[in-house]
Amino acid sequence: MATIQRLWSTKRRFRILAAIFGVALIYLLPFLAMPGFAAIYLKLEGIDGESTSLAFPKMIQVDSVQWGSGRGISMPKAGGDREVSAASVSEINLSKPMDKASLPIFREAVAGQTGKAATIYFTSTAGGGQETAYYEITLSDVLVSSFSQGSGGDRPSESLSLNFTKIALKYTPQGAEGKSGTAINASYDLTTGKAQ
Repeated sequence: MATIQRLWSTKRRFRILAAIFGVALIYLLPFLAMPGFAAIYLKLEGIDGESTSLAFPKMIQVDSVQWGSGRGISMPKAGGDREVSAASVSEINLSKPMDKASLPIFREAVAGQTGKAATIYFTSTAGGGQETAYYEITLSDVLVSSFSQGSGGDRPSESLSLNFTKIALKYTPQGAEGKSGTAINASYDLTTGKAQ
């Protein structure tokens, strides 16, 4: 009798655990199907990084990217239209760990005179495949305007700012299986004030 009760208890526990697992899987499936976000890379003309990615080799690995745009818009007076100023686009600020690109970037920050081409790649491994870029920021006539390092005793972290004359953005939607959708593009030329 005791053996039967133990078997019944074991089966009951198994069924409860199976039910819990099933419910958890239902809730997790949408997240498991989402694209896996991989890394951010900077390709800066003439400067190699330490990336070993097959799709983005020798690029500079980046931890974070920050930038923005804006324009002044005044509230209209009675019967008038709003006044809009020209757009302003900030420099692009990046943070990264120290690597072989650090000293060449410092050299560009203190003595660089010739504008370079640069592209920032935001990558994912949608569908578990190879890294692909779902978002690209392409910059023209780039100068490194600032560079700084900091460390609390560990590997130094760095911040740098990129000044540019034109910015082009490209976003490519990606499905759960890694299939790319139609790319969406936008750009702004700081020298002419024209957007596309």
